[in-house]
Amino acid sequence: MKDLVLAILSSSALTLFLRAFSDESGSRYGILLGNYIACTMLAFLTAGNRSAMFFLSAGTVILGILAGIFFLLGLLAIQAGIAENGAALTAAFSKLGMCVPLLFSVVFFQERLRFFSACGILLAILAILIVHHDPARKKSPAGKLLVLTLLANGIADSFAKLFEVFASPAEENGYLFLVFLTAAFLTFLLFLRERKTEGKPITPKAFFFGLLAGFPNYFSSLFLLHALNALPAVFVYPAFCVGAILTVLVLSVILFRERLNAFQTAGLFLVIPALILLYL
Repeated sequence: MKDLVLAILSSSALTLFLRAFSDESGSRYGILLGNYIACTMLAFLTAGNRSAMFFLSAGTVILGILAGIFFLLGLLAIQAGIAENGAALTAAFSKLGMCVPLLFSVVFFQERLRFFSACGILLAILAILIVHHDPARKKSPAGKLLVLTLLANGIADSFAKLFEVFASPAEENGYLFLVFLTAAFLTFLLFLRERKTEGKPITPKAFFFGLLAGFPNYFSSLFLLHALNALPAVFVYPAFCVGAILTVLVLSVILFRERLNAFQTAGLFLVIPALILLYL
């Protein structure tokens, strides 16, 4: 349970950090590249046996590379979705991606879904939709892009469970190293393409804040792996999702003096019983 709480706090810290910083003058990939480079270095520096990271099993290598690809695909889907559908609806569908690893866990890994857990998951989904409801929205959403956002982020989240099932916990640092190295390499390629077509540079400020953002991002992934080793996925994924929503909403009010609208307040009150039902 401690690892799950730390994963929620780390994920919330990353969200709040990105909420506090934005850079409109440079490349949109600056903060992402700095983030992934920091995560890659942390995975290497925190490894107990660094030489073993160069002799990983084939399964860990495959999972790490594929996870890195889907991590970035999920992020790109979110970026495109925000431009097309707005931030609120896109954020809701990215969080609803938790249904993908939940489905994997129940169907393929025979995890039991108890009655109270099922009620908690349904309540969590309802809370996500309510918290991110945008009453001012006028145009119809781009459905295919929303589905892509859900699937890409859901599949990316599923790799933590796949690693827990098919790989050795001793290789978790090597796995995370490959995940973030792959994402960093692909982000750098995207930056080069953007620089060629739009001429936008990576500003030192964006890259620096990206390096700082890498710390909570890395530890969120690490603690989530630990939580899945100790607790069933049907509890971890929805608790991680709605727990982060609860933390971000509360801290946004405290740190940024944000005022919750009626939908956010209603969703907030649904998150708490959802967490209680998941724990029963």
